[in-house]
Amino acid sequence: CGSVGPMYGRTTVRAILSLPNVVVADQFNSLAGLGFTGLETLFSGRILITSWDRAGHSRVYSEPAPLLAASNAHEIAVQLREVTIMSMEERQAFGQRARRWAIRCHGQQTIMPQVVAMLENAQADRRRYDATR
Repeated sequence: CGSVGPMYGRTTVRAILSLPNVVVADQFNSLAGLGFTGLETLFSGRILITSWDRAGHSRVYSEPAPLLAASNAHEIAVQLREVTIMSMEERQAFGQRARRWAIRCHGQQTIMPQVVAMLENAQADRRRYDATR
């Protein structure tokens, strides 16, 4: 599995995501979760096509992300076809669901308490370790 650097800078990505008909295809690796591009796409209320292991991700998320799952070229083409037959209103509604999900599952109100708890647990673990030395 290789890594590919960003094709565009942040300003360009945001400009692209501001367009009304954008569909983003990202992360076609069965082991990958949502990367920065995928999350930014969802936060922007745009349609994301990506590999998504519903069973695996159900351990992390209480509800599945509103995205179109695909893991190979054929499935990507099928999902792109599905997008082309959606009306603009359907695309907008899909994007709004994606944005609400991203805010609920990855917004500051969700993430920061988890980060603080994780850091507090790490600090407590360190104190316990230091006490045994």
